[in-house]
Amino acid sequence: NFLGLKNRVDVQKGKSTNPYVEWKCLLTDFLYRKAVGNQIYRTIWLVFDRDAHPNFKKLREEMGKVDGVHLAVTNPCFEYWFLLHYEQFEDELSCERRSLLSTECSEKRQGQIVTVNKVERYEITSDPMECLELLKSYWPRYQKGKCDYLDWLGGCTKRAYDRARAKGSPFDGHGSTIPNLIDALCEMAGITPENCLKRLFESM
Repeated sequence: NFLGLKNRVDVQKGKSTNPYVEWKCLLTDFLYRKAVGNQIYRTIWLVFDRDAHPNFKKLREEMGKVDGVHLAVTNPCFEYWFLLHYEQFEDELSCERRSLLSTECSEKRQGQIVTVNKVERYEITSDPMECLELLKSYWPRYQKGKCDYLDWLGGCTKRAYDRARAKGSPFDGHGSTIPNLIDALCEMAGITPENCLKRLFESM
């Protein structure tokens, strides 16, 4: 709305709670429509959080394979993107939650003795609830999906944008690629991200 793109951007809620399943559905539909000449959208963005979704790493392998289909990912959850707006937030989130990635078993036989080796690979992540509680300490009235982001944080989006840009990939730890989506929307609106964020700051 701020960029005047309300009639050019279609925002939809995903049909699946699993981002990988949603990603595959988007790709299939997008490529099919493109092939038969019935393309509805020029580009598609899938916006989701790390949370505890399975197949999270598989999405990294899929990225960039199809022109026009993009990911905007925040790890560990979308509230992390909001936390980046706060000057006092220093990314002091603990990484204690373990998510099982894979299990491999092997056997070695020596006579009548069998040795079984079991190797489990875990991803160490932050608990999204910790993000949520920390955000509420800065923004007491925050409710998921029910707060006006611009009224509360719009003037600080430049800070969040720069911080997220300076972070590594959200597939490797805390981070967000929301700035990539902001860049794409600004390009559609014919404005640079710098001018957009400056206007946003001045409008607060």
